Amino acid sequence: MSYSLIILIIGLLIVLGLIYSFYKCFKNDVPRNIIEARYAKSDSKFITLDNGSRIHTLVKGNPDGPVLVLLHGYLASLFTFDKVVPQLSEKYKVVCLDFPAFGLTGAVPNKDYSIESFIETVNQVVKKLSIDKFYLLGHSMGGRVAWRYTIKYPDLVKKLILVGSGVLLNDDDLERFERQNIPKAFRYIGANFPYKEKFVYFTPKFFAKQGAKVSVYDQNLVTDEMVEQYYDLPLLEGSRQALADMASMNEVKDLLLDDENLLKQIKVPTLMIHGDKDNIIGLWATKPFEENISNLKVKIFINMGHMPMIEDPIGVVSEINEFLEN
Repeated sequence: MSYSLIILIIGLLIVLGLIYSFYKCFKNDVPRNIIEARYAKSDSKFITLDNGSRIHTLVKGNPDGPVLVLLHGYLASLFTFDKVVPQLSEKYKVVCLDFPAFGLTGAVPNKDYSIESFIETVNQVVKKLSIDKFYLLGHSMGGRVAWRYTIKYPDLVKKLILVGSGVLLNDDDLERFERQNIPKAFRYIGANFPYKEKFVYFTPKFFAKQGAKVSVYDQNLVTDEMVEQYYDLPLLEGSRQALADMASMNEVKDLLLDDENLLKQIKVPTLMIHGDKDNIIGLWATKPFEENISNLKVKIFINMGHMPMIEDPIGVVSEINEFLEN
């Protein structure tokens, strides 16, 4: 066999291997009963809203204690708070929920995955749980939902906590955020191109692992279990299509930009918790909070990334308790 033929065969094998690896990254939806059996907790409850959405919730702690509602971030779920809920539930009645498109909630009938829809999801959940006034904590995207909820329903929120959350006010902020967080290929998810509907199912586990690694400063915190959960939950039937629908519903500007004047309407005592090594929402994006919320306490954790409640749960709970009790 000639040398050139050997090289040709090796080249073909490499190409076939790459094609096979690429093909294996396309994953079918996993039926809901399988994902729920794997991840639902013994006290998980599903609340059906007026619009037919079935929302995954978790209520723990002192039934007669003050209520603390926790809102997760983008591509996350209520499981984000697993390390802080046991401690918080000693003093508070803790309520967590999965937003539409995320976690065990997944796709919803009306296909509305806007921030306004998330605000109304929170409002309906607390109403159905017969909660009148409460403390509200939001992480990352959940922080945006939280502060906008506080503006819309100021009489319901007693105090506001923003964890790893920021504000984008203009095109320069948006460009900086996209450059830092969004690979160029992902920016075209809302565009039309051949076989686009098939690429909704392109889900390499590498994405989940990299997402977990960039979220925390201490890489030792990225466990196989954490990566597996990040990977599994979007495989829930309909969830990846819901995420694609969310991305294509509006222009990126409409999804991410806010009006600075809105922040001035926040009158409740507010705590901002942020990691100084946050690679997703840098400290620069928190400045509008400091400049526009008059009753604001800022706590910056050193050598910490985007997930303080995972990276230092004891420290975060201590800050929350001190803020809510004073």
